[in-house]
Amino acid sequence: MFDERALASLLEQIIVEPFQQSERQTHAQAVDAAWPEPSPGRREIAPKERHRLHSMTKTWRQSGGVRGFGIGEKIAGAQRTNDLAIRIYVEQKQPISALAHPVPSTLELPDFGTIPTDVVEIGRVVAQLDTRRYRPALPGCSIGHWESTAGTLGCYVRKRGDPTRTYILSNAHVLAINGSGFGMPGDPIVQPGPLDGGRRPHDIIASLAELCPIDFTMPNLVDAAIAEVIDPTVVTTLTARGGPVAAGSIVRTPRRGTMVQKFGRTSDYSVAEILDVNAILETDYETPHGTKKALFTNQIVCTKCSDAGDSGSLITTLTGRPVGLLFAGSKAITVANRISDVLSALDIDILR
Repeated sequence: MFDERALASLLEQIIVEPFQQSERQTHAQAVDAAWPEPSPGRREIAPKERHRLHSMTKTWRQSGGVRGFGIGEKIAGAQRTNDLAIRIYVEQKQPISALAHPVPSTLELPDFGTIPTDVVEIGRVVAQLDTRRYRPALPGCSIGHWESTAGTLGCYVRKRGDPTRTYILSNAHVLAINGSGFGMPGDPIVQPGPLDGGRRPHDIIASLAELCPIDFTMPNLVDAAIAEVIDPTVVTTLTARGGPVAAGSIVRTPRRGTMVQKFGRTSDYSVAEILDVNAILETDYETPHGTKKALFTNQIVCTKCSDAGDSGSLITTLTGRPVGLLFAGSKAITVANRISDVLSALDIDILR
């Protein structure tokens, strides 16, 4: 059994950091350039070896519709085994004969030796019905920027050190993307979302306060934003089922095999199993300027438990401990930011 965190770090060095460099340097310069500063305690691999491995993964992405990488139990004959493998997530599996650069069955990696690979079909990953008007506005209900469509109200939060103001937590692409791009602080947020009939001024419950902009040229950790609540009577920590949306401390180290739950605008209540906790995935975003791809690292992949409109849902364990913020999905999986990354990025805590 190998160290999964170390392997996840190695994958990040191979896939993500050369991607960062390529935004600033030519291909020839990148081979010999100084790489980004390492994380504390991280085992660095030689730049030339790193470049070789990155070039190899790049050919797969160009040849076979690869959308991401992760770590998980290898699936053989539709059965999950006990052998850990490097997962290569693809939109659609193709015959090896149709690929110019097929994924090898194993990889030789520095310090790890031979590790099996597993090609997993997930479909197209895109940023994703309780459409009624709620007062108070329940976690899991429809919400959105007044010029957008509709997503899900994840939960209520407060800025650390400021107990006087309450905010809504959801995705940036739910609260902060309008018809021309990213919105501005102070923009109205309506419940239900505009796609579900929400309009100004009758349905305004909050105003956009802060967002983590989605970068389409550099890797991202979170797709998140907060909106300040205008009327405190809309705030509730209960779901449509009457229980708390969050209970207990957050899960800082999610584990594969954990069963999780969520309340969302489209698919309501659903349960899923965590499959991957170190995924690196490309996600498609529909923008006013067409479809754009954004790369996300350190992501949680679950069995499918969402549909379009569920973006922004808070994912918790079955006992209510917050695990992640749902932001994307496909025909086969649901993807979430780690909740620890979201809370840290916005300097917030969940209201309970």
